[in-house]
Amino acid sequence: MRGPACVMMEAVHVVPEGRVSPECLGLWSDEQMEAFKPIVEVIKAQGSIPGIQLAHAGRKSSNLVPWLKNPLSKPGVKAGSENRLRLPLEIIALTRNLLPPTLALFVRISATDWYSDGEKNEDGEWISWGPEQSEVFLKEAIEVGADLLDVSTGGGYVKQSVKSNPGYQVPFAERLRKALPTKDSVAVAT
Repeated sequence: MRGPACVMMEAVHVVPEGRVSPECLGLWSDEQMEAFKPIVEVIKAQGSIPGIQLAHAGRKSSNLVPWLKNPLSKPGVKAGSENRLRLPLEIIALTRNLLPPTLALFVRISATDWYSDGEKNEDGEWISWGPEQSEVFLKEAIEVGADLLDVSTGGGYVKQSVKSNPGYQVPFAERLRKALPTKDSVAVAT
């Protein structure tokens, strides 16, 4: 055998309004699904498994960031970690329940937004995304059905300072791999 075991199509958007730009790849219609079939067949013909990263621009498209007050939040609802984690965890659980057990569920996260003031403010409240919250989130993602965790970095923070070089994201994946419960069926990649 040779070649990749899995070929991943990245950032395939699930709704038109969730794209980062009008040119982003989409998969929300039968016509688009038909266009993917020849690509999938070529991947399979090479002995690889096709994968797809479903994407939604989320706060990128709405310009909401965790370190600013969320204008859409309701009075009395905390903006803490639990509330930010709830929706993606529900989506992971629902997706796992829809997939047959023979299909792996990959979950990709950004381990940090590279926010210069850290993850918490002086009161201990979460103000940005970072390794601590990533660890909490990924532990829960495994519990609700994630099979493979893909860890990268980067965010929507305009003042972020990222010194990119070969392997600069690896320490985040290594930290999370060490912190997460060991399961034969769970892998962490970067």
